[in-house]
Amino acid sequence: MKEQIQKLKGTAKDFWSGFLLFLKNLIIFFKTKDAKNILLEHLDTLHACAALLLEKERITRQEFEALFAGGEQESTAEGEAEE
Repeated sequence: MKEQIQKLKGTAKDFWSGFLLFLKNLIIFFKTKDAKNILLEHLDTLHACAALLLEKERITRQEFEALFAGGEQESTAEGEAEE
């Protein structure tokens, strides 16, 4: 009887560890899906950012934020001084 109880405890432990692993993978899947959707939403902005980086190699925080705000990148004296 004691062996059967130990076997059941082991089975329950295996079940719960497997279930928790399943939940973890499910969460990762949905987080990845969310991340993919966010990237796709801003794909044009990301392409603009990549083009600006290829052109200038370095951009300022203001230039980067302006891309996501939908504004034109502005060359500032501060940005040129950082290069």
